[in-house]
Amino acid sequence: MSTEWVINDAIFAKIKDLPYSPGEAIKQFVDNVIYKHPNWQILLCNLSDIYVLQALFGSEQYVRKDEKGWKEIMCIAEELQKTLPKTIAELQKTLPKYINNQSIPTDILDIIAEFIPNYESYNMLKKNRSYIVGYMLVTEKDENCHYIELFDTIIRKNNIGLVMIEKYKEMHNYPTLVPQIIVPDEAKYWAKVLNLPYPYQKNAIDEFIHDNDLDWNDLAWEHLYKLCDNDDEPIEKNSEKYKIISRFFTHAY
Repeated sequence: MSTEWVINDAIFAKIKDLPYSPGEAIKQFVDNVIYKHPNWQILLCNLSDIYVLQALFGSEQYVRKDEKGWKEIMCIAEELQKTLPKTIAELQKTLPKYINNQSIPTDILDIIAEFIPNYESYNMLKKNRSYIVGYMLVTEKDENCHYIELFDTIIRKNNIGLVMIEKYKEMHNYPTLVPQIIVPDEAKYWAKVLNLPYPYQKNAIDEFIHDNDLDWNDLAWEHLYKLCDNDDEPIEKNSEKYKIISRFFTHAY
């Protein structure tokens, strides 16, 4: 579980079983997450059966002084928040030349990519009193083997994905829970979640499959195996950051 109390206090359930689900929070999830997902049709057809981790704004009032609330988790460091209006004004003036030259400094990219989406998320949580911070669609092959079909977190970091996995296992008497398909961008993440020893070795993956009685024919893990072939391959520049930047110029924060 997480070290942050508000994350552990979040509700984990299928959408149809949520005890507290205001329409606006679900609508926001459908409009801003599901419809923008490449597999939106699968998610939409299975909407009521999607497991979600739902943050509650009311949890904020119970946070102790030495603990983080959702504001601290969703927003960047407090010292940067204080200077943010000035920082944003400066970035709006300087970013066009960087974009035109295709040489945006990494530190500027990181500020925008990390802060803007989380800032929006906290405002939605405050407005709707709840906010979906992660989701997963699961298929139960049998009692002991469950496959994750689709999985993502809206709020990055803070081990929200691991929290969902642990809550799911606890809810279902601890089955083996693994992704059925591992795509390239998620290979390193799942290697860590599956506790594969580093440097990654193919025999370690084979042993994991064998020890957990998984069916090789069910799995599409070729990108996990590719980590063993070329683990030092450079990561291409994340295009998602450029999407965020384009939104940055059309919204006021």
